[in-house]
Amino acid sequence: MHGATMNDVVKIVTYVTDIRNLPEAGKCRTEALGGAPQPVHTFVNVSQLAWPGMLIAGPQRCASVGS
Repeated sequence: MHGATMNDVVKIVTYVTDIRNLPEAGKCRTEALGGAPQPVHTFVNVSQLAWPGMLIAGPQRCASVGS
């Protein structure tokens, strides 16, 4: 979204291929959000992702005031 910040993120879904990556994924999420509030989060373990060797994928959803 044009002009959105991490404060506008309302939901994060993280997909991993190894549940043991949970701590690292959490650190990445916290770092990416900076001081923004932690949004609702879903963590999903899957057998594989889009590209070979990919370990973590996570689309984010943003809300925009007035949309």
